[in-house]
Amino acid sequence: MADSIFLGQRWIRERISEYSKGQKTIAPLQNKSIVFPEKLYLAGLMHIYTGTLSLTEIARVVGVPLKEFTFWRTQIDFMVLVDAAKVNFSNYFKGNILINEYEPDQYRSIAAEYSLFDEQVRTQIRAPLFQKMKHLANSISNYNKVKLKIDRTDLRNFKKLYSFFMFEKNFLPITYPDPMNERFNLVAKEIVWSKLGAAYSDTERLLGDNALKKNIKNFVMEQFQELPSI
Repeated sequence: MADSIFLGQRWIRERISEYSKGQKTIAPLQNKSIVFPEKLYLAGLMHIYTGTLSLTEIARVVGVPLKEFTFWRTQIDFMVLVDAAKVNFSNYFKGNILINEYEPDQYRSIAAEYSLFDEQVRTQIRAPLFQKMKHLANSISNYNKVKLKIDRTDLRNFKKLYSFFMFEKNFLPITYPDPMNERFNLVAKEIVWSKLGAAYSDTERLLGDNALKKNIKNFVMEQFQELPSI
């Protein structure tokens, strides 16, 4: 797991590091600026995992009694922080997927952690990225049909998005028509990977490895033990 990348963990660590250096995040509430105590701030960040992590588990990570944590969740200013954290993290995650190019096993770990995120967070991430992949697939397919040169940036961006979504499908059950249909697969295998000189088999091989799928929550919970003390 040495090469694994967990963007949620990375984002929380970066925000906590900023906090330790005095860069306090401010959330607006009715035109007022609110600076949160550090444990309260961490609790707000941890809500990107709600739905998978219980309130008890989050309270344990933050280091506060469950009763106190439950009270925080009744406060409007804290829930404003929670909503802001989800939006900010969603933008952070999308930016990383679009800007950076990862190895297949890293896409696997990114998608594995993504499966733990709050459903709202996953929706905020998924919808715009899938639309961008769909647009790129159409453009690449059309250019290929008329034998026009395809922008290499478009090829690389499709490869990034397709790699992520292939592993997303592997970690989350599909309860609706499969979005990764044969058309996307043909664009990937017959055009994109070929023109980039990449080995599609490297991605395909990892799809059959279920070890991370079975243990991802435990592994991520172990990482929380290494969060900086605040």
